[in-house]
Amino acid sequence: QLGRYHLIRQLAIGGMAEVYLAQAVGIERFQKLVVLKRILPQLANSPQYVRMFLDEARLLALLDHPNIVQVFDIGSQVGNYYFAMEYVQGKDVREVLSAAAVQQHPIPLGCAISIVQGVCRGLHYAHERCDNAGIALGIIHRDV
Repeated sequence: QLGRYHLIRQLAIGGMAEVYLAQAVGIERFQKLVVLKRILPQLANSPQYVRMFLDEARLLALLDHPNIVQVFDIGSQVGNYYFAMEYVQGKDVREVLSAAAVQQHPIPLGCAISIVQGVCRGLHYAHERCDNAGIALGIIHRDV
């Protein structure tokens, strides 16, 4: 349990955070699947890493694009900083590529192009995003 979120299973772990499939729980049996990103415990005491993590959540919350997940919530519980994001059901590209390699069937060219176009559209939107005063946010995706 983290805040109002019940952690279901870990989806990934990276250099700064871990990502979980979680369920938001509310009044009157309200439930919604979300993805919860939590700063790694060993970094939660570092003001620099906490600031970077919270900056990521704040910036992501400013973005509204079909190829970028939405941020719904941000919080902390006993030094555990986290933010909740939209859960998109399906396989991620890494899983699709792995399955294709195991089956020795390449991804069809049209599918590959569609995936790359979607990534490029989301990245372009983020890179070009400005604040309400028209000043570029200067967003750079460091994992791509």
